[in-house]
Amino acid sequence: MNKKVNFIFIICLFLIVLTGCSRDKKYSIEDKVTEEIKYIENILINIVNNFATGNYEVRNTNLNDESNEGKENDIENLAIEIGTYNTESILEDTRKIEEASNRIMVDLAIENIDNEDITKFSDGINKMLINISKEDEREYLVELNNVFALLPNFEAKISNNVNDIFERRIKYFTISSFISFSVGDKELAKSQVEKLENEYLEKQKVVEYVEEHKYNLNKIYLLIQELKKAIETDSEALVKEKYLLLIDEI
Repeated sequence: MNKKVNFIFIICLFLIVLTGCSRDKKYSIEDKVTEEIKYIENILINIVNNFATGNYEVRNTNLNDESNEGKENDIENLAIEIGTYNTESILEDTRKIEEASNRIMVDLAIENIDNEDITKFSDGINKMLINISKEDEREYLVELNNVFALLPNFEAKISNNVNDIFERRIKYFTISSFISFSVGDKELAKSQVEKLENEYLEKQKVVEYVEEHKYNLNKIYLLIQELKKAIETDSEALVKEKYLLLIDEI
């Protein structure tokens, strides 16, 4: 009888350990995917910020070149270089996303994310690489926006952390508002910043969250209003300024 009880106890213990391991494995994959999403998100935001601050623009010229070709030729060279981008730097940063995407796509599949969404994600990154290789910054930013749009959806499907999902969504709408304005789609920019505002107002109905983030919520909401006004004034410099203030605060 004792042997039978001991045997049953061992089997139960084995099942508990096995179940626990399975759960730990599931949670670890979810945590891993969340960290990978945050990593890719940070790179995407950094890229957009570099566009907004002009860090990707070619600033150095050869005006003091030892060849002494004359002032007229120097002015011509200056005109060619101003307003262009250092595509090698952009490509280098985009390669980081490509490397990270190779890791995350396997984990997304394990988490049963739709193959269609995973394919869109992969195709979007490939299009980013192609467009910047062709020095088409406009289409590059459009594809970056499409890739970023998938991140909140991925997060929502693998996580129950509503605050993280909310934060990811408002980052997307902020980025999308700026990109839409930057590529000349003013109406879409207005629409996206409107969605950003609505998302924020909806979150303010959650009492627990408001109590915990009261100061920050009010400050960010004011910055959203300033970005909205900047888009309406159609001022590129003002939109860049307000975007950078907002994205830094989120």
